[in-house]
Amino acid sequence: FVGGRRAFGFEVLDGVKVPKDDEQKIISEMRLMKSSGSSLKDIQTWLKSEKKIIFSRMGVKGILKSENQLNKVS
Repeated sequence: FVGGRRAFGFEVLDGVKVPKDDEQKIISEMRLMKSSGSSLKDIQTWLKSEKKIIFSRMGVKGILKSENQLNKVS
């Protein structure tokens, strides 16, 4: 890790990306919602209302498709 914003789902410890358990759980919930038919807007609204986390729809899409996440979308 060389700097910039940390990826959602990870923290940076001694320059190394390490999974952040609470955010990884949210990502898993997001993936389950998507696989169950929820739209990006549905997930965005859920994040804002239930988790108090604000992402754009494109931000949600990026998290769901990110190669850097532990559990990739298949």
